Amino acid sequence: LSPVKADRPYDQIPHRVRLDSGDVEQLAGQTGIYSAWLSPDKAHLVWQHSDVDRASQTELATASGELIVVIEQVETPDNILGAPLPEMTVFERFDGTLVHAQILKPAGFDPDASYPVIHRVYGAMQSKVTRTGFWPETVGWPGSEYNSMLNYFAQQGFVVVLMDPPGSPGRGRDYNLAYWGEWPGDTAEHYESGLKALASERPWMDLSRVGVEGNSWGGYVSLFTALEKPEIYKASSVSVPEVDLLDHAHWIEWQLGTPADNPDAYESGALQDRVSELDVDLMIVAGMNDANVAVSNTMKLLDALAEHGKPYELVIFPGTNHPHQGRGDRYAYAVERIRVFFETSLNSPETSE
Repeated sequence: LSPVKADRPYDQIPHRVRLDSGDVEQLAGQTGIYSAWLSPDKAHLVWQHSDVDRASQTELATASGELIVVIEQVETPDNILGAPLPEMTVFERFDGTLVHAQILKPAGFDPDASYPVIHRVYGAMQSKVTRTGFWPETVGWPGSEYNSMLNYFAQQGFVVVLMDPPGSPGRGRDYNLAYWGEWPGDTAEHYESGLKALASERPWMDLSRVGVEGNSWGGYVSLFTALEKPEIYKASSVSVPEVDLLDHAHWIEWQLGTPADNPDAYESGALQDRVSELDVDLMIVAGMNDANVAVSNTMKLLDALAEHGKPYELVIFPGTNHPHQGRGDRYAYAVERIRVFFETSLNSPETSE
């Protein structure tokens, strides 16, 4: 699987490789993301494909990629919950790297209006936030619950921005390991320059009303960027967040090395030790039975917040593991609490002034 075009590095297109020569042949020509299945006799393929602005199509083709018949084609809607389809764009960040981003516009979008912005982040090595398939297709698509959450935020009047800095996957080893030994590196500078670059051509993005939101490593990055860039972010929502890198060396070793080999990175990355710097509204969501990120991380954060007199909002779920979407009612509750948090923080009279 490789991109159709060099300027679309996240596309996943079926290819065929000859074992006798190593020659690579592209089998399909449309952009987006494909799932492909080869028939038992190796003579045919069934594949399903879609793009951010194109709903899925299922086709039967020969093993060489020649289309036989369209099995099913879903009509692409004009909007999602009243909001325009996601916008794909590319911008050049401060160091010249080309970065791909997606923008979700609010329901009833008016280019002459001004909208608060929710910046959805992950920023770590395991996953990217930008999507390549059609957003409403939730069954079987990784991160589909988060797509639904972000669609909901847009439907409720927010601009939602997603971008993947160096250090995230999907663009090759060099891009993925760009911050080796120093993660999260200049991620905050990337996000700041990205938001400014996007807003420079989109005056309806109100950069005086920006919140940052993420879960797991995204929770860590959400808190980290809020600490680094309080002049950009007015509010931060952190769900099931890592806080102390020493507690998660097994997840971060391949970006930082071991704590013994790189102690400075682990020490400087302990966010509970930086809470005195916090100058934004904060919301924390966590599950008591989290097997990925132990709730002790949240306890460390709460203790540091109390020590320095920093206010926060807290949503705790007894008996809930890392992904709240595993218990649909709890996930829906968390999403709504996050929405109300941003609605209050980003639309307050003080912020508007």
